[in-house]
Amino acid sequence: MTRVKVLLTGATGYIGGTVLSTLLASQSHRIRDISITVLVRRQEQADKLVSSRVTPLIFSGLDDLELLERAASEHDVVIHTASGFHTASAEALIAGLRKRNTYSYYVHTSGTWNLAEASLADLDAQLLELTDNDDILKLEKELQAERPFSQRATDLRVMSAVADSQVKAYIIMPPDVYGYGTGLFAKTTPQIEGMARDALKHGQAAYIRNEDGIVGYVHVADLAALYVVLLEKLFNDHAAASVSEGIYFCSTGTHRWQETAARIGELGFRDSHLVSAIPKAMRIHEAAERWSGGDVRDLRMGYCSRFSTKPDKAMDLGWRPQKDQRDWLAWIDTSFQAALKSQEKDK
Repeated sequence: MTRVKVLLTGATGYIGGTVLSTLLASQSHRIRDISITVLVRRQEQADKLVSSRVTPLIFSGLDDLELLERAASEHDVVIHTASGFHTASAEALIAGLRKRNTYSYYVHTSGTWNLAEASLADLDAQLLELTDNDDILKLEKELQAERPFSQRATDLRVMSAVADSQVKAYIIMPPDVYGYGTGLFAKTTPQIEGMARDALKHGQAAYIRNEDGIVGYVHVADLAALYVVLLEKLFNDHAAASVSEGIYFCSTGTHRWQETAARIGELGFRDSHLVSAIPKAMRIHEAAERWSGGDVRDLRMGYCSRFSTKPDKAMDLGWRPQKDQRDWLAWIDTSFQAALKSQEKDK
């Protein structure tokens, strides 16, 4: 039996590195039998990743479209974790798979930011609840027509690029990702640590007044496990036909930014690192200057949306996340301690 060949982008990144290590650790015979090619930019990265099951391929970056297309044409599956915002690279990878003229699979990494503006119209309204069984692509098209957003545009282009072909496309759309990654390079994501650093810098945690943002989260290990579960189904001849294309959510819970800021405040005040346990309520423009270089739109998408994404399709595949709210809260504590260490190093 010919080994399934998988091409993975982003193997040196936080999500992609964790996906790679999770694939390599899988005990599934279907996953153990695959060969994996990873795209890297430097020889020293290639030297660390090369193994009996992993073949590094050096490229110049996501704008190296000719190489991306050629590499994809030599593989059965492409997992693209490097960037959900780079439309041209996604198109090139799909073009390569289309050249194969046989059934192949494209797994794309996007994000729930694409849907945030659907919940910004009325902040007094109830939480917007979405499931991946809803017509999320239709919602993306409607939002894109109103206000273009590059990551959302890439999702739509992915699905149009595979139309009328033997390439099947699956878009994994995580919310805020947290936890320690298991790859060889990037181990963490800076979002919560960045909030903690900001609190230490100003002596007080902060949130955005009158914009009670509620968003989802998923541990990076649970996120990576979804890729493995999806591939197992696709490699199973009896199950592959039942795996529907399109959007897959993977949220395991939601949190309020005000509550997250309050936890940072409590941690900092307890040990006299902050002047108050109560976070400061900032106006939107003040927060934009402080957190996003003045970009109000990006700030509102990230911190002022109010929605949840239920992973019904992912659960139907057999995905069973292992982390819960306790792990999320522990991550806030861990991130605060990391911010403290960073502050000490900067002194």
